[in-house]
Amino acid sequence: MNAPLASPLHATLQRQLRRLRLDPTQPPASAAQWRELLSGIDRAYREADELVYLVTHSERIVTDELERSRQALSLAQRLAGLGSWSHDVGSGATMISDELADLLELEVGRRQMPFEALIEFVAPDDRAGVRAMLAKVVAAPTQRAGEVRFVARGGRERWCLCRMGSHADETGRVHRVDGTVLDISDRHAIEERTRELARTDPLTGLANRSHFIHLLRDAIEVARAGGSGVAVVFIDLDGFKTVNDTCGHHVGDALLESVARRLCACLRSSDVVGRFGGDEFVVLLPGLSMPGEVSAVTDKVLRACAAAVPHGTDRVEVSASVGVAIFPEDGGGAEQLLKHADAAMYVAKESGRNTTRFFGAELRARRQADRSLVTALRTAISRDQIQVAYQPIVDGGTRRILGMEALARWTHPHYGPVAPCDFVALAEESGLIGPLCQRVSVAACRELMALPEGLRNTRYVSINVSPVQLRTPEFVRYAERMLARTGIDPHLLAIEITETAVMHDVELAIRMLKQIKALGVSIWLDDFGTGHSSLTYLRQLPVDCIKIDRSFVAEIEGARVGPLLHGIVSMARSVGCEVLAEGVETESQREALLNAGCPLMQGLLFGAPDSFARWAPVEAATTPTPCAATSAAIRPPVPR
Repeated sequence: MNAPLASPLHATLQRQLRRLRLDPTQPPASAAQWRELLSGIDRAYREADELVYLVTHSERIVTDELERSRQALSLAQRLAGLGSWSHDVGSGATMISDELADLLELEVGRRQMPFEALIEFVAPDDRAGVRAMLAKVVAAPTQRAGEVRFVARGGRERWCLCRMGSHADETGRVHRVDGTVLDISDRHAIEERTRELARTDPLTGLANRSHFIHLLRDAIEVARAGGSGVAVVFIDLDGFKTVNDTCGHHVGDALLESVARRLCACLRSSDVVGRFGGDEFVVLLPGLSMPGEVSAVTDKVLRACAAAVPHGTDRVEVSASVGVAIFPEDGGGAEQLLKHADAAMYVAKESGRNTTRFFGAELRARRQADRSLVTALRTAISRDQIQVAYQPIVDGGTRRILGMEALARWTHPHYGPVAPCDFVALAEESGLIGPLCQRVSVAACRELMALPEGLRNTRYVSINVSPVQLRTPEFVRYAERMLARTGIDPHLLAIEITETAVMHDVELAIRMLKQIKALGVSIWLDDFGTGHSSLTYLRQLPVDCIKIDRSFVAEIEGARVGPLLHGIVSMARSVGCEVLAEGVETESQREALLNAGCPLMQGLLFGAPDSFARWAPVEAATTPTPCAATSAAIRPPVPR
């Protein structure tokens, strides 16, 4: 036992002896030292066991954490549609992830393949692009990305975003390429749907206005280069509004969808059908320029539009008015061709509907005449050659003149008097409506202010405002300047707006009209009953008076119109509006209106439009007449 301890000793024992400051070459001299040595050796091995346990346990924890992370990554990749692959440049072997294998619908266990085998799952048209990407990242350490179509084993095509990057060794030589494949099919479908919605009408799926014009421009360029023609067909359904009003919008929509399907079915695959909204359809006929060829197509169009649609136990039927313009005879641009086809369509409507009209020489001459007329109208406005005529507004009971409506009149130097409906429409189309209405309004205010002071309050004047003016932000500022410029009392002035002007944008109309009323000017709603509004809108609109259209007055003695007029007067008064009937031409109409409680009247029975002097007052009234009658039986339509 006195001999030195065997060497080499166990490493753990050597560490423990050194910790106890014992020399391994000198054995203990006493029993106590031997007990201390053995106790130390025991502790050393127990601590070593604990250390082994801690290391083993920590390794297990780390391994478990790594497995959970791998599973979480795998789940995240699966949820995201993200697969991955790794390509060994030297051997050509490519390892693919479980997610990529699932994406390609590969059999279980297939995780390695040559890169060219992976390329086989790429859509044929995209393979060259993928090979080019790989060649670039193999040539030098870099990254590339691109959208590629993969075709799974089952035949399903998926759009994927492919990214790849290369790894190089210390010499700079690329030895491995890693890549990811992200399934973006859903995103791609949404983007395609968004592009489709931007090009098509949501109800019918036909080309919308912007896309149709784009296709028409392309067709014109092709025709111009090839010396061929293009025909544009403009279609408007006759009687569609009646269907909507009587059967409901769901029936109207079904009718539009049915017409769209039948139009597509009766045309060539190269033709394009579009819808511009409402009941307006358009057709692009590439390569057709002969009227006979186009007429054969429009005959099919008329038959397609005339087919009936079931509605309950009945069938709903409409017809169509069709206009045609042909490139290059009728215009050299898309917008011009559409405008001319639209003009021809209106001629078809005027000709009895359910027919076709070509733009042709007659309409070209009419357009040229319109342009000449616009030039002459612009000159007449600039030279103050627009006359103003006045038609009296009376108390139908006493026939006393209460006010006058100012109306524009124009005598062309060569053609003589031009109908207001003609030159006002041209003014709206050409942007001259603003200057025209300004001329009328300023002249009317000045003539009223030219009366002796004691006579001014015996008349009020109403001025018509175009829908175009009402939609102009500067209109209110113009009204303010006009009142200041002429010095007229605002309570002696009324502006007349049509239902169409209001219904175009109700919120904008309400906002503009409230600003006008704040100036003290009255608001009258003209041609009531011919547009799209109803008496319910009168609760929202700041209107002081409604003018019943002459079409109602003409049939006031009928069994239906008489009671209807009573109802209109009652409802209008319930919301604080006065009622004025225009177009009164007979004594029986005057009496019927009085019986209906409508004493404010205007019409040829009381006088045709004439000069201001013809209707100017000759004596002062005992009570001012602010846009209304002084009779106690008549409620004045003044600003409320």
